Amino acid sequence: ASRTLNAMDSTLTAAECKEHTEKLISGFQKEIEALVGKEHRKERAANGKAIFELRANARYIDACRVRRGLAPAHGFFTSEAPTSSGGGAVWGEEAAKVAELVSQKLADLELP
Repeated sequence: ASRTLNAMDSTLTAAECKEHTEKLISGFQKEIEALVGKEHRKERAANGKAIFELRANARYIDACRVRRGLAPAHGFFTSEAPTSSGGGAVWGEEAAKVAELVSQKLADLELP
């Protein structure tokens, strides 16, 4: 039984996908810690490759990005992605205040 994201349900949310993948990674890391000695080198390497593949998976990358409030890079979880229209008015007001302050300071610096 392979423990990868290939069989992951496409209806999972970003949080569920991230949690599921991190559980898999944690399981692999515990196995690596338990495999001690030269005779288990191949098994440790295989588990390390599995961890690398899980972390490099496009769904996991997008789930992490969406959970941090960033737009997905690979198109997964677009319904959960933050929209840019929500905070535009706030930034516009802030920019107007800064522009007014700068113009006042420049007017103070002008020579008569």
